[in-house]
Amino acid sequence: NINGTTIENMLTARDGSKFELQNLISLQRLAVKLTKLEEHSHHHLTVVVIGGSMPTGFVDLDKRNNENPYNIAFPRKLEQFMQQQYPASSVKVINVAVGGSDENTWLGRLDLVMELDPDVILVESAVNDQCDYDKQDERSAFV
Repeated sequence: NINGTTIENMLTARDGSKFELQNLISLQRLAVKLTKLEEHSHHHLTVVVIGGSMPTGFVDLDKRNNENPYNIAFPRKLEQFMQQQYPASSVKVINVAVGGSDENTWLGRLDLVMELDPDVILVESAVNDQCDYDKQDERSAFV
């Protein structure tokens, strides 16, 4: 029960496929939010994307064709997709990713992220968090 709404452990997508939520509270909250987007017009969803260079669009320079890299990055594509899926609702994806940043960078900037009042935070940490992996225990003492 979240905010008076009962959520089952199964979520059914538009194509009929089912996803088990396995009592993960964050997925249950997301399911509630997406259900409200579908059922009610003028509802809003704010997604904040944090991470390194991959979400910035600067990774694949050969395919840019002089286009603004943020327009080809996955956060922009996600926003376009969500706006098509929920045209009567307000969906915005805020991309604050910074090339070279890792999870420790974002732990130090959580106040910035939370000021954006996100419903969902997507974290890309595929590359930069693997650098100096053997030193991460040392750095975690500073967080």
